[in-house]
Amino acid sequence: ALVADHDVHIEEEVEDTGIVYFSRFYRLREGVEPPGQSRPIGGDLGYLKFGLFPGDNRTFSMTLACGSDDEELRPRLGRSDGFDRAASTIVEARPWLDTAVSQPITDTVVMARLLKRRRRFLDDDGAPRVRGLVALGDAHTCTNPLYGRGCSLAFVQATLLGEALARHPSDPTDLARSYEQATRETVTPWYRAAVAQDAANRRAARRSEVPPTDGSESTLGDAVDPEDFMRDVLREGLLPAVRTDPVVLRAFLRSFNLLQPPQQLLADTDVISRVMDVYQRRDERPAEPPAGVSREELLDRLADLR
Repeated sequence: ALVADHDVHIEEEVEDTGIVYFSRFYRLREGVEPPGQSRPIGGDLGYLKFGLFPGDNRTFSMTLACGSDDEELRPRLGRSDGFDRAASTIVEARPWLDTAVSQPITDTVVMARLLKRRRRFLDDDGAPRVRGLVALGDAHTCTNPLYGRGCSLAFVQATLLGEALARHPSDPTDLARSYEQATRETVTPWYRAAVAQDAANRRAARRSEVPPTDGSESTLGDAVDPEDFMRDVLREGLLPAVRTDPVVLRAFLRSFNLLQPPQQLLADTDVISRVMDVYQRRDERPAEPPAGVSREELLDRLADLR
């Protein structure tokens, strides 16, 4: 709207994240200590993502996220009673949500229409559409908040803008070109990674809703879906290796904290060999306890809610 009123069109690339957030806020009861936990509470059941976030003044929030096209689950999670039933199926969150431990202080809060957006402030000739106007953070590039990168990418862009200003203090055109080039090299890969990850998550969620037709794990015989294989490697190789191998942990944290491009983690041959070694020994580890229930079981628990 800032420039549209002056007949300036800023091109946009926009994609829906495909998920809807539902959150409810709670406060610990007087005299009750927070339940112990050894790691952050969060995960992905395929059809449902979840996270519990401690706050100040003895408060915390619980967030659930499902597909925006999930017509069965979405309306039930929007109800406070449905949300509480669903949240109570998350094993690690259950001690926090015990009515003897905490009480809700809000109804369910919905955050929808979560968009990934990238705006182009240079024209086809590489000139700024508006001289002297630069944007950063979500005004320039925003991704799925699920990945927790919004503030970090905004800080990265602020640094890039400062560097561009130092190089071109008096030329708005060269400033814009320098800044946008640095943004394309540093920030845009994370936007592309978010687009690809969201698409993969949607495909995985759809597959989890369709049971095999013949009772087997796959209707494709011995064929292996490359995407399923990579998700399995991440789940059964990377995540366990992060907990046991300091080399993998450091590489993971560098990627998680945007200190290296998103593709570099899986391009490091030493890291990959360590991850694959853990993956190859996955059958030697005890099975991870389930984090929650299946979609079918959850829908059964919510069946009386309309």
